[in-house]
Amino acid sequence: NIASRTIRFESAVSLASHGLYSIGPFSNSGPVPPKAETPTQYTIVFNAHNGSNELADATVTAILPAYVTWTGATTGDTDFAYNTGTREVTWRIGNLAAGGSANGAFQVSFLPSVSQVGTVPTVVGTQNFRATDRFTGTVVRAAADALTTHLPEDPNPAAQVGRVEPK
Repeated sequence: NIASRTIRFESAVSLASHGLYSIGPFSNSGPVPPKAETPTQYTIVFNAHNGSNELADATVTAILPAYVTWTGATTGDTDFAYNTGTREVTWRIGNLAAGGSANGAFQVSFLPSVSQVGTVPTVVGTQNFRATDRFTGTVVRAAADALTTHLPEDPNPAAQVGRVEPK
């Protein structure tokens, strides 16, 4: 007897993100480290990398905290949308080829309160990737951790501090 089986492996996806102040596609303003009651703008960069299978309807979503404002500035391979009611940022990647990647960035403005002095607040919540694997038909997911005012990827040492200072 001969037995035959088809085994399908879904694509492995990675999602990475980081915040920037002194470099990147947008000119940011405001003090770094941030100061209470003074807005500071940050550039948020997303990167999605696909593994072995083509993906369809790829999207990344994240929530902005109440003290963070969407500026509307975006750039990258795909488009961004912001829902003011839910405070959700949606990055619509669409189709992602096998072995392909997509990059996108947007700008936010952070207005720290006096109660945040001495803390390193979140500026973008956990990011969630979702797509349909065209080969297996399954939903593929990935996540990236929330981003804070601590910017280890930024070459400016002051931007790497992240703690909110008094006025």
